[in-house]
Amino acid sequence: MARFQASDFAELCDGVRNIGQGRYAARCPAHDDSSPSLSIKDGDTALLIHCYAGCEVSDICAAVGIKIQELFDDNDFQPSRYPPKDKQLDEMVVWIFEQHRSEGTPLSEKDETTYVDSKLRLARHQGKN
Repeated sequence: MARFQASDFAELCDGVRNIGQGRYAARCPAHDDSSPSLSIKDGDTALLIHCYAGCEVSDICAAVGIKIQELFDDNDFQPSRYPPKDKQLDEMVVWIFEQHRSEGTPLSEKDETTYVDSKLRLARHQGKN
């Protein structure tokens, strides 16, 4: 089964705006969202979704009725070991970027990708190790 593409995932959401090639903004289905706070973007090996209000990827997927695995190219993956140092690094990256965001500091597209990648790894291995 192929992973969800940004356009397909966007169809599951409300208030969708196309903001570029394979990129959408939508109201987050995981919380009462009055303006688009969900970023949806085709990545190289996964669909990248991020709620600027702080919703977890697992909650967003549950709200639209899909599994996290469906965001990845290899959606039949078996969770690999998540070394504690890698998990700590991802948690630190997420914390730092969320602190910057709460202070109103804008993130570059590269920083945003690093942040979203860390959140996805944390979500992918949630409750496993």
